[in-house]
This record gives sequence, structure tokens and C-alpha cells, in this order.
Amino acid sequence: MSCSKNVVFGAVALLLCSCQSAWAKPPSGSERPSKSAAAEEPKDGKAEDGKPGKGKPGKGKAEDGKPDKGKAEDGKPGKGKAEDGKPDEGDQEPAKPKPAAPPKPPQVEHSEPTFIGGGQVPKVAVYLAKTLGPVAQCVADHGGLSAAAGDLEIQFLVRARGRAEGVEVLSRKAVSAEAGRCVRKLLKNRWVGTPTDDPVGVTFHYRLKRAP
Repeated sequence: MSCSKNVVFGAVALLLCSCQSAWAKPPSGSERPSKSAAAEEPKDGKAEDGKPGKGKPGKGKAEDGKPDKGKAEDGKPGKGKAEDGKPDEGDQEPAKPKPAAPPKPPQVEHSEPTFIGGGQVPKVAVYLAKTLGPVAQCVADHGGLSAAAGDLEIQFLVRARGRAEGVEVLSRKAVSAEAGRCVRKLLKNRWVGTPTDDPVGVTFHYRLKRAP
């Protein structure tokens, strides 16, 4: 009987030892925080309580990690670009208006010349006819006619050498002063024919009509 009791007591002692060793073991690997869980913690500089962390802000990048496309921190477009990334039309210079087309040269004819001083210049009308085109261009280049019809009264002196001297614009109608000066310069020292007397004064009109 004593042997049986000793065997029973030994088994109980072994059972107690095994229980104590089980209680003393540290928690299993499933109860410890894994490295993968630690890796899943947010790394955007924010603490777990939602407050911003102490990390430094990124340079030139938005919160989604993509580069900032020309926008300031307040959400307004960057300089020279609109929100869609295209150039801001407000920064571009307004288009300059196209210059107006120059007026067409008017139709020009001359009146019969009047002679002063008793003599004549027999072929003066022939040479005056050759000036009609240049006179029309003078008027067109200096503003054109200001009305449907215009007039220039011209006077000059012809001596033995047959050239127009002392050219003057006596009057002008619907023609600018610049155009009158252009015509005066055109006729100065121009060959107009030999006079029958020396000198002979010549007066005539350029009559102008607006081109259709």
C-alpha cells in the first residue's frame, strides 16, 4: 500500500509542476503585436489621435503624393496658369485692332487753264493731264476726300524755260492740307511747255470725286 501511495503522490506532484510551468509561460506569438501591424501604422506625420504629427511638410507635393500643378497653398491658381493648367487668358495682352484700309484714290480731272499777263502756254493742258494720277495718289495717301467731291485751285508762273514756278494752292475743298502740300510739291519745277510771253501766269482747278 505504501508503494501505491508513493506512486499517486508522485503523479500529483508532476501534474502540479506542469500547471505551474504553463502559467509562467509568456503570451503566445498571436498575442504579441506583429511587425506587419506596426508597418500598417500611418506614416503621414499624423498621430493616432488625429492631430498633425511633427513631420516636415513635403516640398512641392500635394497630399496625394502627386506634384502640385501650379497651385498655391490656398487653392488659388499659380502665376500665369488657370485651374485647368492652361495659360490664364486674363494675363494675355488684348488683340490690337487691325489698321483701317487706306482710302482709294479719287477720280480727278482738271479745268481749262486761265492765263494771266497777256500771254499763253499753248501745251499746258497736255502736261496737266499727265498729273491726274499722281494728284489722286497724293489725296489718297493723305486722308482721302472728306466729302463725295473735292476741289483744289492751283496757280503757278511760267517763264521762258517752260517750268512751273511759285506754285500755290489758292483754295481746297474736302482735301487735307497735307494733300495740298503734296500736290504743290508734285507741280514744282515741272515742265509745262514754253509760254508765248515771259512770264505767264496759269490758274486752274483739280476737280475730284470719290471713287465708287
